[in-house]
Amino acid sequence: MMKKIFSLLTAGFLALGLMGCSGLHDLVENPYVPGGSGGDDSGQSGGSAWIAGEPTGGEFKEMTIEGEVFTFSFTYDANGAWGGKEGETRFTIISAADWDVYKEPNGYRWQSKLDTAATPEQAGELTEYEYDNHCVISGLTKGRTYKISASLTTTGGILSVAEIAVPDYQYLFGYYVVGDFTKAYDEKGEEKGWKVSPEYALAMPFSKSIENGDVVYKVEFTAPAGSIEFGIATIDWSSKYVGATIEVTSDKDVSDTVKLQTSGENNKVSGLSAGSSYYIVVTSKVDGTVTLAVETGRFVMIAGCRAIHLDYEDRDVGETVYFLEDWIPGNDWGANNPHGEIDASYTAEVKFSSPVKISTNEIKLQMVSYNGTGEFWDDKVGKGTKTAKNPNDLTTGYLVYDCEEDELSFVSEN
Repeated sequence: MMKKIFSLLTAGFLALGLMGCSGLHDLVENPYVPGGSGGDDSGQSGGSAWIAGEPTGGEFKEMTIEGEVFTFSFTYDANGAWGGKEGETRFTIISAADWDVYKEPNGYRWQSKLDTAATPEQAGELTEYEYDNHCVISGLTKGRTYKISASLTTTGGILSVAEIAVPDYQYLFGYYVVGDFTKAYDEKGEEKGWKVSPEYALAMPFSKSIENGDVVYKVEFTAPAGSIEFGIATIDWSSKYVGATIEVTSDKDVSDTVKLQTSGENNKVSGLSAGSSYYIVVTSKVDGTVTLAVETGRFVMIAGCRAIHLDYEDRDVGETVYFLEDWIPGNDWGANNPHGEIDASYTAEVKFSSPVKISTNEIKLQMVSYNGTGEFWDDKVGKGTKTAKNPNDLTTGYLVYDCEEDELSFVSEN
């Protein structure tokens, strides 16, 4: 019955053709469909949809396309981000991974109408975004997994949420990548074979998919030669995954994916560049299948952090900026953290003793201006966590926050 009501609501809403109320576009309402193109006078707009907020940890995540509906699945952790109350999650839906894309022609952003939340029992209505408003879902239970569904138009849409089952994840804890790059040597420098090393353990999954249950592990290695052999095995090799033959080609960042076997010859990889960085990508599926791919190493080296243009209108900055995040050397989430004094050009800078390699797609940074009085977190530079896109272009540079532009970016100094 709920699905029928939702379908009727969606069909009716798409047919209304109402005018937008934000004044940013003054557009006629048309369907915003996955993969669609054209302006609002063409009768169709669309492409991708992105979500950012409490369900994503603040990062932009591209929504999955199911027919003409955009979806995103998440486990509710009740962290109260974006002002969410107990049982509530807040976020934004936007037509690109850009907070301000809605200000551009054929760019869109959505919020819940009149801040009315959708619930697992009832769909909610969306409208055009207005400053500092959110899409809101309530009636959630901590630890439960949910799927958000959004049927969008250029000026609104329908938002719904439903609880879904957690996949039966198949983990590979206790397995190690063991091969030519994990050789052991005796005191005379003579080779003694392969060794098991904790740095090559399949310990912490790189990602877990709520949609299909895939558990992905990534293990970084430096190629000792153009061709290598290795196995994915337990310490005593009583259980192993082998049998793949992979060629790494220069035209692709990730090789073809190969299904692994539990017996046979070791995995063989060719086409590597000796001395270069790569990732072994192991995926464990819910049906027990394990696959292997090799990914070319992509990263940046962050030499330090800067905050610039700190003296801008309506801001009472202190004399020191503290740079905080887990990846920052010396981070203690307090006043002993790496920090820079604000100089005459209203810039604060910290330089690390050695550059930090970052290979994630996005880089997070938090900054606090603190003078030793009051609460340490009272004066957040930029009002909270900032995120920069990682170019992963193998360069070295600084993570720079521009207070005037309210923008964090990686600036290469190569």
